[in-house]
Amino acid sequence: MNTWFRKLGLSVLAVTLAGVLGGCDENGGNALLRLFFGINGSGNCDRVIVTVDLAAANAVISRDNEGALECVLNAQLAAAGCDLNLSEDGNTLTATIDACTIPAVTGLISCLFETVDISALQGETTAQCDCHAPGCDTHPPVCVSPDPDPTACEDCNNGVDDDGNGLVDCEDPNCRNAPNCNTTTTTSSSTTSTTQSSTTTTSTITTTTSTTSTTTPPNLDCVLVFRLNDDSSVGALQWDTAYDSAPGGFAGNAGDVDCAALPGAGDVIFSANDKETQKVLTIGMTGVEGFTGPVDIAQCRFMATVPPVAGDYDITVVDASDPEGTPIFPLPPVILHSITCQGPTTTTSTTLEPPTTTTTEQQVTTTTEPTQAGKYTVTFSQTNATTYGALQLTIGYGNAPGEFTGTGATVVCTKISAAGTPAYNDNEVADTLGLGWISLDGSTGPQTLTVCDFDATSTPVPGDFSVTIEDAVDPDFNPITVTIGVAVAPKL
Repeated sequence: MNTWFRKLGLSVLAVTLAGVLGGCDENGGNALLRLFFGINGSGNCDRVIVTVDLAAANAVISRDNEGALECVLNAQLAAAGCDLNLSEDGNTLTATIDACTIPAVTGLISCLFETVDISALQGETTAQCDCHAPGCDTHPPVCVSPDPDPTACEDCNNGVDDDGNGLVDCEDPNCRNAPNCNTTTTTSSSTTSTTQSSTTTTSTITTTTSTTSTTTPPNLDCVLVFRLNDDSSVGALQWDTAYDSAPGGFAGNAGDVDCAALPGAGDVIFSANDKETQKVLTIGMTGVEGFTGPVDIAQCRFMATVPPVAGDYDITVVDASDPEGTPIFPLPPVILHSITCQGPTTTTSTTLEPPTTTTTEQQVTTTTEPTQAGKYTVTFSQTNATTYGALQLTIGYGNAPGEFTGTGATVVCTKISAAGTPAYNDNEVADTLGLGWISLDGSTGPQTLTVCDFDATSTPVPGDFSVTIEDAVDPDFNPITVTIGVAVAPKL
């Protein structure tokens, strides 16, 4: 694992973070960046016209050896029979998609750029939708991003300015049509009156009612394994999994969803994003060596109320390219290869209603489920204020009473977005856990790096885990000093 970050380098992340991105210019040798243009509208379109002011954004689109613009239509729209017409006069790019029904929220085109400032290009791109349905958005928000997901520019429900334009969640134009940004608020009020009596003796009867309810929360802990199901040789791959028909939701949320690459995918940069409001999980992975199917490539935890089946999930491959960066068409299939569940348990709760007297006394009872025997969390933190671009640790746990949950790249460790793009590898033979992060813009402590599950035979303590810093450099690859802390707690 020591050479993993060095081999990829921080520059690779400029085109691989969070999705399936572009390659390089074989003729000139200069790195090219593939950007995706998508819309977040309301109402399907008969035609979409995207206009990009290249001159104002100081952007240059790459051309192939024959002088043609290196822009392609979204694979799903191409499969639906859509047409793409491009025109560019050196100052403005106009892309027209028609001859089909275009979904309100969809990727449209992608282009390779020689020179580009993404934030500037975002501000100089507009879209016009020809549609007739009531409430249709004729000028839908446009997302310009290295991520094919048309909602990638702003997560509309996480309290973070994801695209760095100074606007958070519903304040961002890309969230104009988001479900959680179109809610209404109802305000209610109540009036309490008090009546005084002149009688000397007063008898008051207080009654208290209780309601007991039994619920079955999502407490089946399931593992879903995704498989590349043909013999394609893949360097980068991204797919969406819609789970609105499934009985539950994925463990974690947004970029901290509990998903990981499997060893069959090799050394890859892996990214997962759970859009809970839309019930869609997006997974992307890319690697230098690539991988060839059929092979299991990723797994995720899913918390369910009843055992789910493969038919509960709708998987759509969004984009794919081979190890040389050439788009693969038709897109290779990704399927759910297996679903394994453990559980369930049942939770019973009791709620006390307020007493029916003038003066009431409220009783609040808090019940906490007992900690599962032998389950602990081990938290690894950066304790100093250094800014790193890449950080690698080896955790020795040969003296600890147990082992980390999961094995290899499937070890159960929580991804924390602020720490950067992670890689985890549990070597149970050597009793070592490898942890690594890359942060293109730098990540600064003090901060929590990750929290890993540990199955213990007796109570572990921080001293059971030895930490070796294999590599620590700033964003310019200069060596730095990073200090690491370890904390252990029962898993609730």
